[in-house]
Amino acid sequence: MGLMNAENTSLALGERVSAGQERGQSEALTTMRSSRRFAPQDDMNFEGNGKGTQKPINGNGLIASSSYSLIALKTKTAFTLAEVLITLGIIGIVAALTLPALIQKNTEKQTVVAVKKAYSEFSQAYSMVIQEYGSMGALVDKNKSLKFNAQTAYNEVTKYMKKVKSCNNGEKCMAEKYYSLNGVLNTDVGNDNNYNIQSGILADGTNFWILSSFRSNGVYNGQILVDVNGHKKPNRLGVDAFLFIVLENGRIVPNGVELSELNDWYSRGNYKECNMTSTNKYNGYGCTALLLKNENMDYLK
Repeated sequence: MGLMNAENTSLALGERVSAGQERGQSEALTTMRSSRRFAPQDDMNFEGNGKGTQKPINGNGLIASSSYSLIALKTKTAFTLAEVLITLGIIGIVAALTLPALIQKNTEKQTVVAVKKAYSEFSQAYSMVIQEYGSMGALVDKNKSLKFNAQTAYNEVTKYMKKVKSCNNGEKCMAEKYYSLNGVLNTDVGNDNNYNIQSGILADGTNFWILSSFRSNGVYNGQILVDVNGHKKPNRLGVDAFLFIVLENGRIVPNGVELSELNDWYSRGNYKECNMTSTNKYNGYGCTALLLKNENMDYLK
């Protein structure tokens, strides 16, 4: 009887210990669930490693190490083919709308820089000639041909410039044909007019010709036409070909400037025009002044 009571007592004691252990584990599990190291909404399971050590695993696949730090399993994502194609299509549309304007703007900037450079270089060269001769008229022999006088001025001016070629009779430094701003053929500018001008090519690829003479009323007639991209098209006045006027004192003036010394020149034709509507073959001569003043080519719009 006493032995049976002892056994019953031992059994009851074991059940209490077992129940206490279960309550302890439950409380520990509750504590772990509420910890910031685990997602509180997920159930926690334990996985053995085969060596008597268990690692808690929550429902999101977060595994706690023995120090209870979590390592998030990375989820790889990718775009679908349809999404990639749609994106490329949008990029293509945007490029088609914006690239032509950007290219035009860049071309305009390059043209402005080239015209300003030519303006500066010729101004400096003519200034040096004036220091030596006092007047451009001093280089003109009225008993000689227009070609002779153009060559004389050319030789003196280009002494102070970097040129790579001088074009003599039969050689073609300028483009074969030039056109007005809106596309009307101008036969007074290209190689066909070689009889009264002298042309050459500067080291930067700029083609140019020089005219130096006196008009019938005794007014000095000096001109420079520069083609900033050489023989390349479009060969249009005000687009890649620009006219400068040379005064007898050696001053270089962008054609189109309002100046009393140019009244005689302007009175001989529509040499100041720069617009997209005129059919005058000299339309574009006046763009030189606008380009240098505004530093853009908005007159093309």
